[in-house]
Amino acid sequence: MTENKWHEEKCEGFDIRLTWDYEDLSIESHFPDDTPEQIAEINRKLDNHDYIWFIAIVSAYKNGIRLATEYLGGNLYDSMKQDDFIKNGYYQDMKLTVIKEAREVIKQLASEI
Repeated sequence: MTENKWHEEKCEGFDIRLTWDYEDLSIESHFPDDTPEQIAEINRKLDNHDYIWFIAIVSAYKNGIRLATEYLGGNLYDSMKQDDFIKNGYYQDMKLTVIKEAREVIKQLASEI
């Protein structure tokens, strides 16, 4: 999987990195209630790069070592507003999850020394 860097920040002593990759799931399978016309319009907008269809990947690092990663697929955003994923989307929850998991990894490693 080729990860494309999107956003980085420091939070609670960890380096947090948001990357993304293209989503392999079909639009039709993810939006089964949409009409064929609606699906065609979404696909047209994807082809024109008006929309982006992606998997979000959030990881927590300490000293360059990746300790935790969270994935969320099926994200469809207006390509001009994809930063809404960071501001109003699932990013904040994903960030808190990887920080919690990274702390658990550190505790487990430290207990085995």
